Amino acid sequence: MSWVQVNVRGETTRASSPRGSGRFDDPDRRSIARIAAVLSAVAALLAAVALALPSPAQADESAASPALVPAAAAADDTFRVTSHRDDEFVSGSRAELQGSGTPGATVQVTGNGIASCTTTVGSDGRWDCAIDLPNGRTQLTLTSTPAADASASPSPSPSGGPSASPSPVPTTISLTLRALSAPSITGAGTIYSTGIITGTGYPRAGVSVTTTPEGGGAAVTATCPAVAVDGSWSCPISTGPGRYSVTARQFSPDAPGEISPASAARTLVIDQDAPAAPVIDSPADGSRISGATTFTGRGETDASVDVFAEGDLLCSAQVSAGAWSCVAQITGSGRHVVQAMQRDVAGNYSAPSAVLRLIFGGTSTSPSPSPSPSSPTSPTPGAPSDPSSPTPPGTTPPSTPDGSGGSGSAPQGDGGLGGGWADPTRFGSALPTLTSALGGGGWLSGLLLAAAFVLLVALPLRLLVAAAGPRLRVQLPKLFGRNQRGGGRAFGSLASGTPSSDEDDDASPAWRRWRPWVVLGALLLAATLITALAIGVQDQQRYARMLVAIAIGVTAVNGVGVVVASALVARAAGVRRVLRLVPVFLLVGMLGALVSRWLGLEPPLVVGVVLAVAAVGAVGDRAGALIHLAQIGSIAALAVVAWVVHDATGGAGGMLGSGLSEVLTAITVSGLGSAVLLLVPVGSLPGRAIFDWSPLVWVGVALVAVLLAALALASGSGFPMLGTMLAAFVVGAVCLGGWAWIRWVEPALAAR
Repeated sequence: MSWVQVNVRGETTRASSPRGSGRFDDPDRRSIARIAAVLSAVAALLAAVALALPSPAQADESAASPALVPAAAAADDTFRVTSHRDDEFVSGSRAELQGSGTPGATVQVTGNGIASCTTTVGSDGRWDCAIDLPNGRTQLTLTSTPAADASASPSPSPSGGPSASPSPVPTTISLTLRALSAPSITGAGTIYSTGIITGTGYPRAGVSVTTTPEGGGAAVTATCPAVAVDGSWSCPISTGPGRYSVTARQFSPDAPGEISPASAARTLVIDQDAPAAPVIDSPADGSRISGATTFTGRGETDASVDVFAEGDLLCSAQVSAGAWSCVAQITGSGRHVVQAMQRDVAGNYSAPSAVLRLIFGGTSTSPSPSPSPSSPTSPTPGAPSDPSSPTPPGTTPPSTPDGSGGSGSAPQGDGGLGGGWADPTRFGSALPTLTSALGGGGWLSGLLLAAAFVLLVALPLRLLVAAAGPRLRVQLPKLFGRNQRGGGRAFGSLASGTPSSDEDDDASPAWRRWRPWVVLGALLLAATLITALAIGVQDQQRYARMLVAIAIGVTAVNGVGVVVASALVARAAGVRRVLRLVPVFLLVGMLGALVSRWLGLEPPLVVGVVLAVAAVGAVGDRAGALIHLAQIGSIAALAVVAWVVHDATGGAGGMLGSGLSEVLTAITVSGLGSAVLLLVPVGSLPGRAIFDWSPLVWVGVALVAVLLAALALASGSGFPMLGTMLAAFVVGAVCLGGWAWIRWVEPALAAR
């Protein structure tokens, strides 16, 4: 047998064992034989999948089955439902029931949560009845009561032939329908927002929002978090400032292919510019005030203004025609600092106004007239009207449930600042739900991408690297100390408690002990920033929370997925292992981030792993491969668990709920992306050790890992499936062309 020796840097060297001489002693021939076996296995797997799928003829036969089959037939065959099958999905709330029956009979439709419908069967034996269904599953009871003289003679059937005599007693049919109406978008008239749309829908249903520029341009559809259990939903959209037409749809939580109609189109104005600070015209600076005191000033029309005294709310007003006025009840005494802030209709907050230094108590120096109708004094929704409930400047008052931005006829806002700590980001809602990823043929597309990765990328790349040999060995810059090779940094202090052999001899013992941790922290920070680059950030509080969440997710992938899992497997196998810092992975992550940003992919393609595992000493192929399998399998399993938890908690809101969604998204996208990268069978990557041990095991693991990554990262409608397949073909052609050139053309040219 052969064995693998991995030094403290994680560099793998193979000691050859005695082999019989033969045609497969040539490394190139052995590689070709392994790849041929892999190709055969993949072809057999694809053939099995193709046989399991329904043939086009079977699909056509299923699609051509008659639609007007009764959902259920009663004892009297003249009474039938022909428009709907039992347990049929209805897109929208309106269902037009149709059927056949005895002329003159009375048909009544009843059910829980619906208004009953009564109709009479026409002379042609047909009847119809329109009902409004609630969202979800509704069981209907249809009762046909023949007319008093209907039993005297048989009635003709709809086909014209004779039919059986109708029953003189009422006939009942049970019919179950599943309905899903369009979701609603919060607000009346034109909606002003900072980039967040809210509304109501069916609990746990998926929601998508489509925005179309009013001046012309391509429509953009955003996939939103699932509807919360209370029926509310909130969706951050990525379109920039401007005026749009917006609609929303929702799809069934159990069957993503069952989609509601679009909601009524609404006009959306996205405004992300903070308004100017308001101006307080009276009282004048230095005035003494007491009792009912009127504050007046200027601001942005339709904005709401709050006046504070050192954090305590004094009064609120809405700006009308550029002016505002409100009355405050002044109590207490002493000198106080008074400022005002305004919030525009989109939810953007201004900076505080210029400071007024006023003296509370004594005789007021400012008039206290009653507010005029043109200057409403009622506080804005969500702001406390009682000065005993202070709201300090710079904080976001809680929004109203309907997200209104003011009272009266003011345009509607999104009910929040749009960038606060509790507001969601696109990253937290980027993952698809499990049902939407697995439905609609998503798994088939994922299997196609997995086959393309194996056949067109990984195997041709291995052939090229094996043939090119030393030509591809590039000495990377020595960023982390002397004698660095392959971009890896031995993390010996974690494995054995002692510094690795390549530490700087002239470094202090304390620095040698702490340097790996410092470098690890820097790499984790770099992976966090690269992931944030793939998403795009703004100068808002919610993106600061997102950075913290990504850092937690990346740390979990490296800590749980690499360190803990590999330690358990190494202990079980009786093998000593060492951890390596692999900064070169960040280059791949940077490339994925740039591609994601360029193509607008959500979720992005990122890599979060900066640690690799290697065995120390002479170990067998199997033991070394098992350690690498543990690393890849644990990372993928952690990512899938995070995806499942994200799907189960998709409706969570607030700062903790949004932060949890972002942590789980970071674990999922970075974990699955890292697992795919680690499986590439070249260089010192784990995929090479697994492939050398068992090509068939490598194929199985690669297909599963890429399938999972494709379901989570590439199942969205915006993923460039065709472009990805073309890129895979190009990579395969280049690699195979380079391998053929080195294998045959170069020797022929050298022989001339």
